[in-house]
Amino acid sequence: MQHYRAANKIIESYESYWVVYLPLMHMALELLIKSVIQHIDSDVDVKKKYLHNTSEIINDYRDQVDLFDTFANDTKAMEFLDGLKEAFLTLRYGNALIQLTDFNDKWNLFKEMVKRLLVKFESISGIRIT
Repeated sequence: MQHYRAANKIIESYESYWVVYLPLMHMALELLIKSVIQHIDSDVDVKKKYLHNTSEIINDYRDQVDLFDTFANDTKAMEFLDGLKEAFLTLRYGNALIQLTDFNDKWNLFKEMVKRLLVKFESISGIRIT
């Protein structure tokens, strides 16, 4: 629920200070992706195995989660995830700006990915968060 609220706050207010939101955008997507995995593979320690490598999780589970396969086949989505990870890890916003050109397109991609991950999480877990 917290990652949903964080993602929603970003979506509502990004225009003012979007650069500082890049790490939070990464965390929102990372937590949603990991939530999906925890419900289909409770034996894996996603935190330990994957750290913050969201694109690696998507590639490893693309055969089990149809949405992950969709993301894995979308070059823009995968590059976006890698750019967000870089922004998160460095916390140097000047570098993060270089990673994310065409921000409006990326912003729309972020919103779409969050919505789709929430739907997938709800369908797998039976937990309603929206």
